Amino acid sequence: MVFVKPVFVVLVLAFGLLLAGCAQNQPAQNNPQGASAAGAAAACTPSWQCGDWSNCTSSSTQTRECTDKNSCGTSSGKPASSQACTYVAPFQPVHLTYTLSTPAGPGGIQSVQRDYYLDEKTTCDGKPALNGLIKTSLPNGPAEASSYAKVTVYLDTGEAAYSNDMTSSDIGFDSARPSIGDLDMGFYFSSLVAKGGKNMLSAEVWNSTRPVILKGVGAFGGAGDYSIVQTGSSSAAGVTCTNFVLSGKASNFGGQMESCVHLLPDLNLPVMTGAAYGQGGPSWSLSSIKREKSPTTYYPQCLTPIKCPSLSAPTYEEYGQCNMQNKTYNTEYDANGCVTSFTCTTFEARARSEIAWMQRGGNCQVNDALVQQAAGCWARQGNTNFRSSGQSNCITEVECMMPQPGPN
Repeated sequence: MVFVKPVFVVLVLAFGLLLAGCAQNQPAQNNPQGASAAGAAAACTPSWQCGDWSNCTSSSTQTRECTDKNSCGTSSGKPASSQACTYVAPFQPVHLTYTLSTPAGPGGIQSVQRDYYLDEKTTCDGKPALNGLIKTSLPNGPAEASSYAKVTVYLDTGEAAYSNDMTSSDIGFDSARPSIGDLDMGFYFSSLVAKGGKNMLSAEVWNSTRPVILKGVGAFGGAGDYSIVQTGSSSAAGVTCTNFVLSGKASNFGGQMESCVHLLPDLNLPVMTGAAYGQGGPSWSLSSIKREKSPTTYYPQCLTPIKCPSLSAPTYEEYGQCNMQNKTYNTEYDANGCVTSFTCTTFEARARSEIAWMQRGGNCQVNDALVQQAAGCWARQGNTNFRSSGQSNCITEVECMMPQPGPN
């Protein structure tokens, strides 16, 4: 009997092993779903989108948020989220208080308080500026006796522009107009230097080792030549300041004035801490510097400084020749208050012209008795001080101050 089953089994096993070997030698089949997922992961490109930079902090840094719109989960190529910056402190209003002292009678002193409120930092005529209000009052005097003027101080030069005198009801409107100004306790030096074509903040003036000459300057109701020089540093009103001496040969300024000027550090603004004009002349001092707003409500305005024509005052020789004729020089003004000419005339004609000019804008008559008082004072080589009452521009008193004899 013949057995064939074992042979069949062997053949089946052999055929199975052959199939298995062939299967091992075949390439793997593609997996479209797995390949798609892997390819997507390898091809993800971040798309960064950043917000605006934050305000610069007091530590001189600013930040921003950046997000990947594709959510790739990587920081590759992410823009900077912080950077250095220049911190500019928020503007703080400035309040300056001055006391002006002028001789009043034999041995007497009259005091006036002047407050500068610089409340608004803005741009005027394309330049950075501060707008504010000036209040002039008598110390401990009634509020109704106070007068006001608007002011603009330009930060690039320290030059100030002033308005006409205003009442408390006027300052709430935009009706202020530029005026020539008579006396500026806060910015007199920097304004005068600017009208002379220089910059108080420049190294030429601020670090001057010899006088800087300013020719033909029309300012503060006068005209003439000036020079200014830095003389060191000191302190006043509790702050450090730089000393200057101003010399003048002008129709309204002769001799020298000493002052110390403080720079407000956050504004780089030159502020006078006081001034003294000769022996026995007027002087003023800075009582306080505060960073606060005016308690008075008003409408701030940009004012443009009045530019006067360049004009030099008569020389000492010309004054002498005029005096030999028993005459004096009279100053002529235009509608803005700028000096237009100097004329050798009688003392009475000069007195009448000056009183009329000081009373401009008011309903005042020129008082003949005051004309004679002023003329007589000038004839004796004295200096006059004209006084008005209250808010009126009308001249009511003429004080004659004779030069003090020098030491023997």
